[in-house]
Amino acid sequence: MEITEANAAVVQGAVQTTIGTVIGKGPGTHSGAHSGKVKITQSIGKVAQMAITYKLDFDNYSDDGEIWLDGTVDYNLSGTNFSYKVDIEIAGAYSGEVEGEINVSGGAYSGYWNVNGTRINF
Repeated sequence: MEITEANAAVVQGAVQTTIGTVIGKGPGTHSGAHSGKVKITQSIGKVAQMAITYKLDFDNYSDDGEIWLDGTVDYNLSGTNFSYKVDIEIAGAYSGEVEGEINVSGGAYSGYWNVNGTRINF
């Protein structure tokens, strides 16, 4: 199913879950439970900033066997707030080429995805 404005929040949630799961594996290259690999690099800012940046490089990666990711995600964590930039291709249950940026501050989401050239705001 193509990613649309009607289902983008569901897909974004699935992508965010995948990001959280793979970051938990730590730096290095990891295999997906169903296919592919993800390479994770990490950099840590000054202790006072409590900032951690992750770069995720997905190669046909799938842990759930429903959604596959190819491309990059830059994820920034600072305290309880985070943001990420995506430039990925999603395949499987949902499909589309996605680039955009999501920010979460105080539990409130903002940002956008451009899906196959169509902008979807969150």
